[in-house]
Amino acid sequence: MEGTALAWALPHLANIGTDKATIRTVNDFDKAFKQAFFDPDEQRAAKQKITTLTQTTTAAAYATEFCTLLMSLDWNDAALRAQFYKG
Repeated sequence: MEGTALAWALPHLANIGTDKATIRTVNDFDKAFKQAFFDPDEQRAAKQKITTLTQTTTAAAYATEFCTLLMSLDWNDAALRAQFYKG
């Protein structure tokens, strides 16, 4: 990490585990980082792609594509499992 992302992250990382922490878990950090630096349309596009994704070749190819898309989403495990089985 470097530049703006590093400048944003350092204060948050320094405060983890203290009463000054606004981000308390790795998941919270990941979510806040994505909100600060990722394209909001990426999430919309990933949602559209994952909800229309179907297995047309191997299970491994489907799982790989699914896992790639889920990294852009903040869905819970139950929603991800349901969508995986639907496809």
